[in-house]
Amino acid sequence: MNLVLSDLDTLLEDGWVTPVEHGIRKKRLLAEWERKAEVIIGSVDCAMHELVAPDLSLARSVYISSMAVRKGFRNRGVGTKLLRGAYHLAVESRGVKEMFLHVEEENDAAVRLYKAQGFARADMKAPPTAYMDRALRLMLQVPVNALHSCRSWDR
Repeated sequence: MNLVLSDLDTLLEDGWVTPVEHGIRKKRLLAEWERKAEVIIGSVDCAMHELVAPDLSLARSVYISSMAVRKGFRNRGVGTKLLRGAYHLAVESRGVKEMFLHVEEENDAAVRLYKAQGFARADMKAPPTAYMDRALRLMLQVPVNALHSCRSWDR
């Protein structure tokens, strides 16, 4: 929005519009923006990892690299919906077998959310988690058998 307003100001400075026309256009633009504005209340970013298994099959896993919910919208199910959306996209369209994420151990609300959705502490010595360890973070994963049978994810 700031870029659009800046462009409108440039039109005024360069003489392409009069001050009155500038004011009218700016007022219309701001009213339209206010009427159609959408607020992003949460996001989840994922990356797919592919690993060749000992039987030479391709094992796909998803790493949730970032997830956030706007402060005023927390504890309303937004995080659960984001996780479920990522799950369905990963499993149904990509054939993913495992999902992983890191979370700060002190972030009690996030740890509760992830555990309620089937995530558990990962074995940090087993691939593909062996190369994902990070200091001061808890590594969680949805176990393979739970990923496909967890009914709470299908709601």
